[in-house]
Amino acid sequence: MAALMEFYQLEDLIAVAEEGSFSRAAARVFRTQSAVSQAIKKLEDELGVPLLDRTAGTLIPTQAGQLVLDHARRISGQREQFLQELDALKKARSGKVTIAAFESAALYMLPAALSAFHKRFPGVEIEVVRRVDEVIPHEVRERVADLGVVVQEPPFIELGWVRLFEDPLILVMSPTHRLAGRMSVEVNELAGEAFLVHHVRTQTTRRVLALFEARGTPIHIAARLWSYENVKGFVKEGIGIAILPAVCVESELREGSLVCVQLTDGTLSRTVGLIYADEARLPASARELLALLQNWNWNRFVLASGRSLTEGAPGVQAGSAPAARGKRTRARSQVS
Repeated sequence: MAALMEFYQLEDLIAVAEEGSFSRAAARVFRTQSAVSQAIKKLEDELGVPLLDRTAGTLIPTQAGQLVLDHARRISGQREQFLQELDALKKARSGKVTIAAFESAALYMLPAALSAFHKRFPGVEIEVVRRVDEVIPHEVRERVADLGVVVQEPPFIELGWVRLFEDPLILVMSPTHRLAGRMSVEVNELAGEAFLVHHVRTQTTRRVLALFEARGTPIHIAARLWSYENVKGFVKEGIGIAILPAVCVESELREGSLVCVQLTDGTLSRTVGLIYADEARLPASARELLALLQNWNWNRFVLASGRSLTEGAPGVQAGSAPAARGKRTRARSQVS
């Protein structure tokens, strides 16, 4: 039968070998001399070989004792390293956080907040995975991702939900477009316009299509493009117009390469939120990121990117204080 040695026996053996006596070893490990001597004797009995030569004036490891001592030192070193790494993980000084996010969140919303998190916790690896809206709640529930950024409350009641801010969806076009000088337009005035949309049927695209259908206005989709960057590039070239999340076009509106025209009868927005599974079971680093994202100044971010463009429009709330964290008590149906 294999010997069942205790870790304290190995610590005692290391101390005895390095101190050369039971009394000094006992003082070093804060135990009695008798307890240390008994621990070494028990270890020798379990292994079936003497580990110390007791005939000399000082205690010297035998050949078998030296073998056990070498392994004991390696085990002790690994234990210290393991404890240090575990402590760092508990204090969010190391580890990895995975956050699943839809395209515009990954590209435009998260970078500044994640940069602040990285400066505070430089030892934590951050992984951002881009996913379509519908997949994100499943990945968070199955713990493929620690956190998820979504544009609607998920249908799973076991997921926590934090409302971050309201992001306006705005009509943008090239400065040379015939409508670029207008302050506002109605949806029915856009019936003949070439629209550019994302090739994925996103929440944004579904809401735009629903708006036109509700107004009884046909929408002419000229191109379905790979990404929001793609869409913006085509709009800049005057190929068509688009309705996009305000956060996607902040820099273009500031620099004047795109302009925004208000929709007087069709203001749209999307609720951006953060989801997580069980906060108590999240790694410390993920809990820290959750707290940072909840308290991040999203209101200021959205004010800069969208509100001044939709000031006074009915139904638009450019930002708000984050909601309190917590589990929901009932399921919510998905909103299209």
